[in-house]
Amino acid sequence: MKQSFLFVLLLIGTTHAAFTQDDTSFVKNTTIFGVKGGLNYTSILSVPENTNDISLFAGLFAETRLSRRFGIQYELRYSVYSTMEFIEAPLLLKYYFNEKLNVFFGPRLDFLVDDNEIAKSFSVAAEIGIQYNFSSHFFIEGSYSLASENQVRVSAFDSGSRSSVRLGIGYKF
Repeated sequence: MKQSFLFVLLLIGTTHAAFTQDDTSFVKNTTIFGVKGGLNYTSILSVPENTNDISLFAGLFAETRLSRRFGIQYELRYSVYSTMEFIEAPLLLKYYFNEKLNVFFGPRLDFLVDDNEIAKSFSVAAEIGIQYNFSSHFFIEGSYSLASENQVRVSAFDSGSRSSVRLGIGYKF
């Protein structure tokens, strides 16, 4: 009986120690810079016939850890839809499940570079996504965004809002 009690106590102690190990890769208030790029699958909504396009995006980012579970990421991206070019500036709140997996969400400001086919040159969008870190430098991510306003003119009478699904890879310096 005494051996069983000591065994259970040892098992509880080692389990507790294993799950409370300090993660040495986390450092509060550190900022990491990086680059990312990938594919956009963009749809223009709010028009009689939705139009779709697959294109590229590329950007720079800065990620700051606020705590063990939360961080904030600032980005500046160049994105293309059909013949239109956008500069996008998301501000994303990140939740870290662990050092490999995190989710992010937040607002994004969209600026249309070419004003020939616009309904509005500025729009606000919402973005949500997930990121998986292969190592401390390389990651893959997927995201979905939806603009709040009709920004893109499709024809003389129709304009629509952008909805994008992104798949990208990145490198943290």
